[in-house]
Amino acid sequence: MKDNLKEKNKGFIQTFMVFFGHVGSIITIIFSLLLLSYGLFSIWDMVQVYSGAYVNDDILKYKPLDDGDGGPNPSIYKLMDINEDVIAWLSIEGTGIDYPVLQGKSDMEYINKDINGETSVSGSIFLSSSNNNKILDDYSIIYGHHLDNSTMFGDVTNFMNKEYFDAHPKGVLFLPEKTYSISIFACVKNEAYDKELYDIGNKNENQRTNLLNYIKSIAICYRNVVDDGRSKILALSTCNNYGLYGRTMIFGYLKEVGIKYDEDGNEIESNSTPNKALYPDNYYTVRFGIKRYGFSIINLICMFVSAVIVVANIYIYKREKRNSINTDRKGTGIFINTFISIIIYIAMLIVYFITQDIKVKIVIIDRWTVLFIGILLILAVLKLIQKSKLQEENEGKNSLVT
Repeated sequence: MKDNLKEKNKGFIQTFMVFFGHVGSIITIIFSLLLLSYGLFSIWDMVQVYSGAYVNDDILKYKPLDDGDGGPNPSIYKLMDINEDVIAWLSIEGTGIDYPVLQGKSDMEYINKDINGETSVSGSIFLSSSNNNKILDDYSIIYGHHLDNSTMFGDVTNFMNKEYFDAHPKGVLFLPEKTYSISIFACVKNEAYDKELYDIGNKNENQRTNLLNYIKSIAICYRNVVDDGRSKILALSTCNNYGLYGRTMIFGYLKEVGIKYDEDGNEIESNSTPNKALYPDNYYTVRFGIKRYGFSIINLICMFVSAVIVVANIYIYKREKRNSINTDRKGTGIFINTFISIIIYIAMLIVYFITQDIKVKIVIIDRWTVLFIGILLILAVLKLIQKSKLQEENEGKNSLVT
């Protein structure tokens, strides 16, 4: 009796241990899957953040050329075709700050939205919604997220380092109608509720002086830059690692490139006409992954001549079909010839649609011209073959009559 009871207890204990062993294994598997899911999500999240933080080729190709002469920058208008909220292109020499600048209806609009209007954790570089979009205010602020790998405004915090600050004194702000040089004179570590630094807009002489004195008094890094009293002030602002409201800002004077002044500060020369081609030599648009550099006249001629050949082939085939029933090999050959011509021309139309863009620029030849000439020659050869088969067929009919 006792032995049976011991056996039952032993069996119960073994069952209990096996059960909890399985439960433990299941918990371990679930915990491992959770860790794996979290790791994969972290990788996905990092990819999402940084994939939107870099300027892709489709946007970078519209960056204005910095030739030092100033004047208008027509390529900004192509960015406006992508998003009408684009107002400029900002570039700080020797840094990763090299982005188009947008302006939303509020300062929250482009926090998590890219230039294409799509959701993006890295957001966009944007001018304060309270500022004039033509940078007419005395004091303007441009915002951007602080990301690593020198993306977005990640390099703004590097200006807190004296050596970095000294090595990067200049930048450029390209507007559609003009170009500004940026002379960086200060870097400040502050907080988001600093009313003095975030009070943007126009300033009278005293307000401007007070702002500059305040910046100098709290600056981590500072350099003496000649201030003519007329230069607009631009600040770049981003968050930092010093608390929830921690911010880092760099400040620069804006001076229009291409304008010269006399000793009294009067404007004596202005570059008011475009000094850059509307489309640089390397400008292109993209359709289905194919870069389109222009609209070729020779390619258009090839398309027209090819269309004439194909239409002539179709007409002749239908005429012969009406006049006689071609059940022999020659009649079948004419049909195949015409069918192949039509297929080739359809392929030619597709290639033409993908590779040509009249909105870019009109050129004589482009990189696709050889292909179009080759297709035209193939159609011409098919036309000659068709003509030869018709001659053979007509000669055969004449011999039967005689």
